Amino acid sequence: MELKKEVMPLYTYVLVELYDENPYEVHETETGLKLTNGEFDSPDSGNREKKELNMHCGKIIEVGPDCKYAKAGDDCYLPLNAVRPVIFKGNVYFICAEQNLTLLLGDNLSERFNK
Repeated sequence: MELKKEVMPLYTYVLVELYDENPYEVHETETGLKLTNGEFDSPDSGNREKKELNMHCGKIIEVGPDCKYAKAGDDCYLPLNAVRPVIFKGNVYFICAEQNLTLLLGDNLSERFNK
């Protein structure tokens, strides 16, 4: 008999799968500056430059039972210095405490926060 293993963070930890490319970061500013996944066309040099990334965007896969705001399915921004990699069934996820998330993107957030 084969058991089906599951993964569940404990306490206030969240399990996040990082996006390869940030789906929220592609845009053009009023001055024509194009910013795409950490790269931008410099208005000074005209060259493509890369900004330092210390934040990443990902999808929350699972949340611990004591999480107050984050829910599975939300997108989030999280600082790289606050996460630890977790490999489960060949996939690489990252785990961090809910309080280390810097931004949530999801449905009905205002209702969640006004409880």
